[in-house]
Amino acid sequence: MRLTFAKSSFCATIFFIFFSSNCLAEDPFFSGPQVGERLSPFSVKASLDNSEVTFRIPKDIDAPTLLVFVHEVNRPAIGLARLTVNYAATKKKDGLETYLVFLSDDAPETEAWFARARHALPNDVPPLISVDGKDGPGAYGLNRKSTLTVLVAKKGRVTANFPLVQPSVQVDAPKIGHAIAQVLGDKTAPTLSEMGFKQPVMQKRNKSARGTKLTPEQDGIYRDMMTPLIRSKTPDDVETAAKKIETYAAKHPWFKRKVHSASNMIVSGGKLSNYGIKEAQQYLKNWSKNLTPKMNEANPPKLPIMNQTAGEKKETKPMTKQ
Repeated sequence: MRLTFAKSSFCATIFFIFFSSNCLAEDPFFSGPQVGERLSPFSVKASLDNSEVTFRIPKDIDAPTLLVFVHEVNRPAIGLARLTVNYAATKKKDGLETYLVFLSDDAPETEAWFARARHALPNDVPPLISVDGKDGPGAYGLNRKSTLTVLVAKKGRVTANFPLVQPSVQVDAPKIGHAIAQVLGDKTAPTLSEMGFKQPVMQKRNKSARGTKLTPEQDGIYRDMMTPLIRSKTPDDVETAAKKIETYAAKHPWFKRKVHSASNMIVSGGKLSNYGIKEAQQYLKNWSKNLTPKMNEANPPKLPIMNQTAGEKKETKPMTKQ
C-alpha cells in the first residue's frame, strides 16, 4: 500500500513539473506578415486634410517601405513612432516610402485626437487610418495585443518585423533603424542621436535625485523600463514589467541605484498610491528595501591617503646595537 502511494505521488510530481514547465514557457508573439512574406496593398483614409477619400498603400509595392501600425495610443508608442517615422522621412530621397497607420474602431475619435495632438505626430508623414477598424487589413494578420507593429519591406517582401507590446525608444529604435539601413543598402546603422533622439526635458531633475546622475541614454532606458510597470492594468502585466526591471538591475549597478533611489523617495514621500495598481506598488515597496546598493556600488573605492604631510617622508632605519 505504501509502495503504491509513493509511486502515485512520484508520478503526480513528474506530471506537475512537466505540465508547469510547459505552461510557463512563453509562446512566440506574432503580429503581421513575417520575414519573407509578401505585402498586400490595403485601403486607408487620410484625416488631417479633412478628406473622405480612401486610397491604397503601399503605393509602390516594390519600393523600400516602412509601415508602422499603431494599435494603442500611449506615450511610449507615440514616442517611438514619431522618432522612427521622422527619421524615415529623411530617407525619402533614397526611395524609402513611409506610412503611419492607426487602427481604430472609432475613426472620428481618432481624427479628433489627431487634431489635439498634432505636436506629438511626425512632421512630414501624415497619419492615416485603416478602413478595416481595430483589426487592420485582414491579409496582414495583425495582433490586437500588440501596441505597435513595425514592418520593413523591399521588393514587396517583408525584411524585418517588430511586434511590440512595450515599445521602447532606447531598445527598439536602433533595431528599426538598422533594418531601414539594410533595405537602403547602407553599411552602417544610424545611432539614436542620428535618428533624432534628444535629451529628455526632465533630465535635470533626475540628475539631482539623491545624487543619482544619469546620462541622457540612461535616463531614457530608466523611463522606458519603469513606465510599463506603472501603467500596467493587470497583475500579470506588472509581473512581466517587474521581471524585466529586476533582470536589468542585476546586471547594471547604475540602474539598480536609480530604481532603489526613486522607489525610496516614492514610499517615504507618502506618494505610493499614485503609482500604478497595488501589485506595482508592492514591487516599489520591496525595491525601496531590497535594492539597496552594496557599499562598493554606492561609493566607488577611493585612493588611500598617505598619513604624512607634504614634503614629509618617513624612513625606516634598521635597528643597530648601541
